[in-house]
Amino acid sequence: MPVSQQLKASSQKQPQSFDMKIFLKSILMTLLIVAGFTTMQAQKQAKHDFDPAKKAAHKTAMMTEKLSLSESQATKVKDINLKYAQKMKAAHDANADGDKAKKHEASKGLRTEQMNELRQVLTAEQWNAWEQMKKERKGKHGRKGKGKVKPEKAY
Repeated sequence: MPVSQQLKASSQKQPQSFDMKIFLKSILMTLLIVAGFTTMQAQKQAKHDFDPAKKAAHKTAMMTEKLSLSESQATKVKDINLKYAQKMKAAHDANADGDKAKKHEASKGLRTEQMNELRQVLTAEQWNAWEQMKKERKGKHGRKGKGKVKPEKAY
């Protein structure tokens, strides 16, 4: 077979294999994108599906350790934390598709009530330590981009 015919034959085969490669890459990319979106949705859903009992137990354990709570205080704090974790979940579930401002106000009110009850259980020293821990956490985590000062526009 002459060289010109070999070149012609190979050039005819190449576009088919090239098209197949593009097709396979397209399918692979589509599958990766779909898998990524599925994972993001699952994580988003898992973030909101929390167990109030676990959350209350975790918070109580942390408070017991950091604030040196007595057994009596730890029991009362656990009850308070569980009560408000359940109220928070109920408020969140009731406003699942509502506006964020309404959710924020509801949770803010519940946190204020919870802090008032905790203040009755903790000593003045423990309360001050708790307030300091909250300030440190707030400073560490910030407001996640909210309230940032926008740069002035130059005209």
